[in-house]
Amino acid sequence: MSADSIKFTDIKRLLEEISYCKKYDEKEFERLMKFRNEVYAQRYTQNNITDSLIDKYDSSTSLLINKVRNLKSKTPEILQHPLADQLENDIIKADNEDLIQYRKHYDEAGLNYNNFLDQNKEEIAKDSSLQSLNKKKKLFAVNS
Repeated sequence: MSADSIKFTDIKRLLEEISYCKKYDEKEFERLMKFRNEVYAQRYTQNNITDSLIDKYDSSTSLLINKVRNLKSKTPEILQHPLADQLENDIIKADNEDLIQYRKHYDEAGLNYNNFLDQNKEEIAKDSSLQSLNKKKKLFAVNS
């Protein structure tokens, strides 16, 4: 969640860099800022994670990033803003490499937790104070 928040902060900051240019598509800028907020609001949590929510969120995030990159490429003066390239690189890295690594690590931990539950279901069933912990984690199922 933290890395995802940073990625969306970088997207907002890249859009702001674009807005510092004298000539940029203001309407597209406004649409993308609004779209960014909408996509950010779609984020899933450990409690509401579903395959369809992950797919929708990932698809919306990719679309947002592509549209922001497109606006950047159509803003000639952006070349005078070197931070824009760094932000774009950070966003791409966060959305590709980092996201996959975080999901793999989550899956490993979640799989271990789920295996623990399977191996200890009888003991957990005997102790009512553990019942709230007896819910398996939904996994991303990211392949290694």
